Amino acid sequence: MAVITALLGRNPTRRGIHQRLDDYKLVTQRLDQVPDRVLHSAPIPKSARRILQEAWPTGFRSYTIVPCKGEHVKGQVYEIAEKERELILEWELVPFGWMREFKEVKVEGGGIFYCTTEGLGIGQSYDRDFAVQNDLPPPLLTDQDRLIKTAIRVGEEFRARR
Repeated sequence: MAVITALLGRNPTRRGIHQRLDDYKLVTQRLDQVPDRVLHSAPIPKSARRILQEAWPTGFRSYTIVPCKGEHVKGQVYEIAEKERELILEWELVPFGWMREFKEVKVEGGGIFYCTTEGLGIGQSYDRDFAVQNDLPPPLLTDQDRLIKTAIRVGEEFRARR
């Protein structure tokens, strides 16, 4: 099961295959690089790092993207509802200052799409660049079963509050 399916509680419609997001690159980030400040706008008084520490007490690392002229990232585009978009923003801890939203990014592959995605917040450091050599997804950085179970739980909790 894909993380997006576990999080949304359904299998979303994909728009094409092998999309390419130009002028961004794939990087990894360690837990100690995640912001440890509590934002006034956060839904609860916790930092993004604290939330991740509670969910992933050992060895948390994550892929993310950062703007970078001349580079590109491969991925998928999904059609989702507005409420599901809110869930994804919560999953990516955007209200807590970890990730930020990139609106109207141009994605190519099976057509040109303008969509929204998330990537590393302004001023954050990251561990390393991750060069994708082919169309295969990058290797997982965390235990897949635990990731899927966490996505299911977060999705269910979100829907219960709505």
